[in-house]
Amino acid sequence: MTGGGVQQKLLLDGGAFQTSLFEALPSVITSIGHSEFSAKLFDTIRAAVKAEYITVFVSGRQPRARILVAENEGSPGACRKSATMYVERYWDCDPANKVMIDGRDNQGIRSLRITATDIVSTAYRSVCYLSLGLAKRFSLIQGRGEETMRVNLYFPPGTNFESTGFDHVTECAPLLMAAIWRHYDCAASLDMSNVTSTFRKRLERVAPSLSSRELEVCSLIASGITSEGIAIKLGLEVNTVLTYRKRSYTRLQISSQNELMRLLMK
Repeated sequence: MTGGGVQQKLLLDGGAFQTSLFEALPSVITSIGHSEFSAKLFDTIRAAVKAEYITVFVSGRQPRARILVAENEGSPGACRKSATMYVERYWDCDPANKVMIDGRDNQGIRSLRITATDIVSTAYRSVCYLSLGLAKRFSLIQGRGEETMRVNLYFPPGTNFESTGFDHVTECAPLLMAAIWRHYDCAASLDMSNVTSTFRKRLERVAPSLSSRELEVCSLIASGITSEGIAIKLGLEVNTVLTYRKRSYTRLQISSQNELMRLLMK
């Protein structure tokens, strides 16, 4: 138990899946890395337990938690607005922060059941629960390395946490969390691709003398990827990457990654 009536427990991998929820998971899995993932996840969870809002946050590496999923039934954008307020103002007020997560144990998934009356902060309770007609929350929490994922399902008053639907969700938790982590990794990879593309466009403008391969290598260097990582990504030998880097730096009349970044900021 953590504070008030907050209930938490450690879920174990395995168990028999509820047929309808289990059969719906492929639609979630096949949408990993695509824009429809959030909606597919929401539809699947809502069909199982009638959640009206679902949010997914990843915290740990960045100063502020990242909103990965924010979907709701009804007014479009309401969940995203509430999730943003939660991250910016009320994250530290959440009883879920008291849950101990061992990031080394990727199979350890905690479930947490919270009611609005468990929330000490009246502002947090009002903005993220009562004003939205919500009264209860069911969460799945899992650590991975330095990061923690928090999946929150929100419900109106009268929701019965003892219904079999919640048992089915916890039984499927390992698959659900694995799918969401994979989507998170894909989103992070896409973000890096966009950054690298931006760096390449800037380099094309400030250093038109670089060859296509030199532009590619320098863009990846600026993105923070190591020579070994660039070699794997481009299918080159490490020594070949080092040669491209040396040749590029000579053309640009620089000698370090910091100088490369200053050049890109022009």
